Amino acid sequence: CAEKKIDDKLSALVELGKALSLAEIPEAVKTADSLKELRERVVLSESVLKRWGELAPAAAFAHLSEMPEGMMKVQSLRSVVPSYAKKDIRAVADAAMKMKPGRARTETVQMLVEEWTRQDVKAVLKWVNDLPEGFPKDGALHNIYFIWVHLDPAGIAATVRNLPPGDTRNALIINVAGDWAATDAASAVKWAEGLPVAADKQTALA
Repeated sequence: CAEKKIDDKLSALVELGKALSLAEIPEAVKTADSLKELRERVVLSESVLKRWGELAPAAAFAHLSEMPEGMMKVQSLRSVVPSYAKKDIRAVADAAMKMKPGRARTETVQMLVEEWTRQDVKAVLKWVNDLPEGFPKDGALHNIYFIWVHLDPAGIAATVRNLPPGDTRNALIINVAGDWAATDAASAVKWAEGLPVAADKQTALA
């Protein structure tokens, strides 16, 4: 903090956070909160929380869940949730269920389903469909569909066919047709020609 050049000072705070051991994290969190300058406080806090997420994601997430709503919380969750999800996706899902409504919970669910879709589409679909009212279910399903379609266009084809009419279904039809045709044109054409709605068939074939 004695560094006169602001860019050098902020860079040094970032590097400090990256080098912390797990035992040093609690004191570093307190130190970050005590800094007078907002930029310094934000930079060190984000670096410390990101490091905590790498070393002990469950503890870091629990701490973040108790923080007041705001960009600091959201930004830090963006660093912690992906690491946590790769280690224990079910634990993240359970933790997300306990969060209070707000942007932080919404973004946590979005990041969770993005990682979970890559791991197990059937499991994440069941989890989202079973969510209680009030959770961002529609947004989560939208994310699942648009990741799934690029991972496995043939696998999602039947699901897309049964979606209600609308922009989401139209966009997914285009994505299924394009991605599937790139690997198996004959099967993609057969699927497109089997669509029951003429407009859908025309869109897919085009």
